Amino acid sequence: MSQGGRGSGHPPGTPHRWWNDSDEEEAHVLAELRPALNTETFFETGYGLARDGKTDENNVPNILQQAVTLTGINKGEIYLASPPVAVQKALLAALAPVGRLLGYKDHYPRYSAEDGKGGAGLPSTASVVTRGVLLGGGLAASAFLVRKMRRRKEN
Repeated sequence: MSQGGRGSGHPPGTPHRWWNDSDEEEAHVLAELRPALNTETFFETGYGLARDGKTDENNVPNILQQAVTLTGINKGEIYLASPPVAVQKALLAALAPVGRLLGYKDHYPRYSAEDGKGGAGLPSTASVVTRGVLLGGGLAASAFLVRKMRRRKEN
């Protein structure tokens, strides 16, 4: 098992990753984060999404879910090792509102240790598609109306 970052003697703010150097042995990570803030909820959400099949083959949620999670409950606490943080902030700021409109949440109570009773579930595929179509239709209608209003002003 390899890692880099604060625990490896690097200064704070140094990007770090955990990975398994072996294809034959299972790796375990024991980490202490101080202050932990909302890190536990972040990891519970990620593992819950993976368990429920809501991630890709690398157990990574889609970009809209990531944007909502990283700008919501974990705002400013966790960033990816790359691209640069400034690029991530700009990208997340643009994508998170779209993700929220499509029904993604920054965390799901059913994955949280605080509330094992369940709660608001993930949006269904049909719900995301429906909201996407409505959002797209609303944007198209808005563009149409703006164009029509400009033409009236020109005449």
